[in-house]
Amino acid sequence: MKRQGKKDRKPPEVATGMSVIVRTITRLTVGVFLLYGFHIVTQGHLIPGGGFAGGVIAALSFLNIMVAFGSDIAFKKLTRVRAVCAACLGMLLVLLIGIAGLRKGAYFSDFLLGRQGFSAVCDGGSILLYNIGIFVLVSAGLCAVFISFIASRSEGDSE
Repeated sequence: MKRQGKKDRKPPEVATGMSVIVRTITRLTVGVFLLYGFHIVTQGHLIPGGGFAGGVIAALSFLNIMVAFGSDIAFKKLTRVRAVCAACLGMLLVLLIGIAGLRKGAYFSDFLLGRQGFSAVCDGGSILLYNIGIFVLVSAGLCAVFISFIASRSEGDSE
């Protein structure tokens, strides 16, 4: 059996992102970050927090994936176009809730107060739906900003 010399060896594939330990911890914690962000959203009318704070936490979980695994892996999960479309959908939800409230002759976001059924469980009226819209808007918008920063930096490195 012939022994391979240094010249015959293939170079190891360059791993993007961080070490195996960081990637493993990221795999374990990203779901927890997303769950905590959504918890902040759903409890935003009762405790400090809401759609903006939950959206920032969710966007930071995407940033964690980007740092740990590299931007190429993160861009396979979420592209700039998808992030902008999700942000637009979040804004559309917020606008529809506001328009529905104004059409009922109520304030912008309290037109579901005093109803039975779903809003009896959610004692904040339409605030929960509003917070979900803000959550989608902020998390997707911040992800689009992160993607734009990384894309512009990689374009600058290639020049």
